[in-house]
Formats: sequence, C-alpha cells, structure tokens
Amino acid sequence: MQELSGFKAFFIFIGSLLISFSITLFLRYFGKIDHIGIHFRKMQRGNKARFFEKYLSFITGLILIPTILNFINGQDINFSNGNKYKIFDDDTYSQDLTNGSQGGTNLLSLILGGFLMGVGTKMTKGSTLNHAIIGIPKMQKQSIVIVLLSIEVAVLVSTFKSYIPFLSMNNLKFSDFFQQIMHYLCWILFLFMQFTCFYLTHQTFMWFYKLQYILNYIFGAVLGIGLTLCGFCSPSLFRSSLAVGDQWNSTVTLSLISTVVFNSISFNLYLDDETPKFERILGDLKQPNREEKNIFNKRLLFGAAIMGSGLGLSGLQPMTALINLFTCFHVIVIWLATFASGQTFYQIIKTLLGRIRNQNECGEFLIHPYQR
Repeated sequence: MQELSGFKAFFIFIGSLLISFSITLFLRYFGKIDHIGIHFRKMQRGNKARFFEKYLSFITGLILIPTILNFINGQDINFSNGNKYKIFDDDTYSQDLTNGSQGGTNLLSLILGGFLMGVGTKMTKGSTLNHAIIGIPKMQKQSIVIVLLSIEVAVLVSTFKSYIPFLSMNNLKFSDFFQQIMHYLCWILFLFMQFTCFYLTHQTFMWFYKLQYILNYIFGAVLGIGLTLCGFCSPSLFRSSLAVGDQWNSTVTLSLISTVVFNSISFNLYLDDETPKFERILGDLKQPNREEKNIFNKRLLFGAAIMGSGLGLSGLQPMTALINLFTCFHVIVIWLATFASGQTFYQIIKTLLGRIRNQNECGEFLIHPYQR
C-alpha cells in the first residue's frame, strides 16, 4: 500500500471542494448533470433546442484548464521547495497502456473496456463516477448499488486479467510519429472547440441563453480542475486504486470519499428546491426524475457489472478520458471511439427488441382481439 502524504491530501481536499462547488451550482441552476454519453448524443443532434451550444460549452470548459496545465507544467505541478504533485500520466504510460508493459493494459483491453463501459453507462444511465459523486450524496439507493457492484467487478477483473494471455501480453506499440500526429490533431480540435464555443455564445442575442452558455462553461472549467487535482485524470492512479495488495494507492479512494462527503453537505444546504432556477425563469416546470422503486432492477445490476468489467479492463472513466484526450494521453481516442460504439450498439439492440415486442403484442391483438 502506498502512503498518502499530507501534501497530496491538501490537493485532494481542494479538488473535492471544487468538484462539490461546480456540481452543486450546476444542479441548482440546471437540475442535473448528464453523463458524457448523453453529451455526445445531444451534440450530434445539431441545433435542436440549442443542445449543441449548451453541451459544447460544458465540455469545452471541462477540458480548458487541464489542457493548459498540462501544456505549462507537464505531468506535475512543481513548487519552489522541490515538492511535486502528479496530476497527469506522461507519454511513457501512454505507451505502457497500449503494449501491456509495466502493469498497463494492452490494446484489446482498451477496446473491450471502452465498449463495455459504453454499454454499461447506457444501461445504468451514468458512469460509476457520475453515480458516486452525484447519486450517493443524494442517497439514491440505485446509485449506491450500482457503484458498489461496479467497483467490486472492476477489482475482480483488474486482479485476474493479468492471468489471461491475450489481455496482458504485448501486442502493439504506437510509433512516435503516430503520437506526434495525435498531439497536433488534439490541439487543433481543442482550439476549434474553444473558438466555436466563443463564436456561438457571441452570436446568441438573448441574454438568458448567453448567460446559460457562460455558466455551463464556468461550471465545466471548475469541475475539470477539481477532477484533475483529485487524481481522477491520471489513469495509472485510477488503475492502482483497483489493485489488490502492496500496489494499492489510496489517492483516488480518498478523493471519492471526500467528494461524496462535501457533496452530501452542499446538497442538503443548497438544493432545497427540486425546480432548477433556469426552469423557474422559463416557466418550464418539469416533474423531477423519480427513482425506480425496485433497486434490484435486472437491467441496472447487469449494466453495473458490465460497466465494472470495462473499468477493470481499462481503468478509464468517460469524463476523465475526454480530458486525457487533450493532454498527453492521445491514444484514448481509441477508447472513446469504442465507448461511443458500445452506446450505439446498446441503443440499436434496445430499439430492435422494442420493435419485436410491439410486433408480438400486435400479433396477439389480431389473433385474440376480444381478450383485452
């Protein structure tokens, strides 16, 4: 077990406060924070109900400060007294993750992990991190069950996958040329997103929507720096938190616990009204989402197990993976692509099963029309 110094605990404390601040204000003004898969789908819809500008502003703000920090300081925050605090993984870990060396994950684990995480987040309506820092502070029983089950499965998969040859052997190593190309492409995409967000906000004439985009951007930026300081943006730290034995690192675990505690306090103090402020201004008073009565819903349990398997294979979460894409860990584009594929796959299967069920019900009605 690796010891946690007071210096690191200070950054975890600050990061947890920033996460709590961002999430609490976001929930107070907008009602909910959708997991990253929903952001992807709504951005693909274009200009329907201004989803493109709204969710682009949040994601653009989310990646802003971590990307700048990585550009200025690299993987560590350095201080004049010689202290260092690691917030990102360097390029060598990016190679280790894809070729399976030094306890990393090979390419197949990266692909399977992203795909399973995509399917699991669709089934459970959120990632493990999303349920942990938002659902548990709200004392939602389903979120508690999902987090516990997914983490248990992740620990089991992470522990035993080293005994499976095709999940642990070295199978591919990306060249320096590929890494350099991905580096430039990610910077171009980063600058394009920042410019597009600024342009869309500037072109919006209604002050209400302009304020909404600006707040989305600010809350996303605060959340991004909070996740970074807590160590969530370091895949190696996240993987070591799933390890059993002497290699276990308490950084991510302490970050999760402190964030849950801070969110529980802030939610009770400031989320006294179920109707978000922006919905009250618009007069669009929607009914709050109610938790399903059956917390042992088969879909949720199966989805939590699938999501935990993906977490154990790759050690990556959707939101932090997106941040890492724009820092030093550009091969995560493979994980994000398979994550989106997993969500699309589940949606296709769900649609097909729904059509089959409707056809069967229609057939039963045609055969026995008077039995209803």
